[in-house]
Amino acid sequence: GIGIICPTISIYGCHHVQVVKGTLFGRIDVFRSVVSRIDSMKVTGVSDFDVTNGAIRVAFCGYGPTLEPSYIAITNNEVYGVHTPIVLYRGAVGVTVRNNYIHDFLFAGIRCGADVSFQGDCMLTTISNNLVVATARNMSGDQDAAGIYYCVHWFNPGNVAECNYIYNGDHCYYFDYVSSGITVRGGACIALTMASKSIMENGTL
Repeated sequence: GIGIICPTISIYGCHHVQVVKGTLFGRIDVFRSVVSRIDSMKVTGVSDFDVTNGAIRVAFCGYGPTLEPSYIAITNNEVYGVHTPIVLYRGAVGVTVRNNYIHDFLFAGIRCGADVSFQGDCMLTTISNNLVVATARNMSGDQDAAGIYYCVHWFNPGNVAECNYIYNGDHCYYFDYVSSGITVRGGACIALTMASKSIMENGTL
């Protein structure tokens, strides 16, 4: 059956950890950690239908109430063939996602946030210079499917998406529920559905 797939690499409560230059069939989970990075990895192979469990997931890193960043960096990776490649989950504070090549996914290339009810969910994040390319796998018409998906509450400030290049079958960016405190600038967005075109023209971006 379908369930939560355990991480192949779990960085739990450890600091100054580097996972670099390798190929992984599985998942990487970064939990309650600071000053660590995942760089130049190729990650694939987990068909996990839980949208909160990415091939690379960061959760409870940094401290929201004092806006203390985690200095977690996810850079220069290729992530593909999964449901949601990169997830910044609850308590992901001060995380950088940069220069990644993300493709062949089912729901969203990058997901920032878990749900709008959780204070300190996803704050002070920078998602920049990523190439997010959809294939036929995620051109399903799911109203929430996107290249980059946000679900962050109004009191989770300082999230920036800049200079991302997104070619997607549904939405390039999707801001769910009452998401706010997000700045989007630069980059290019090519969406293949009229629904996404309408959302952009009505000022979501």
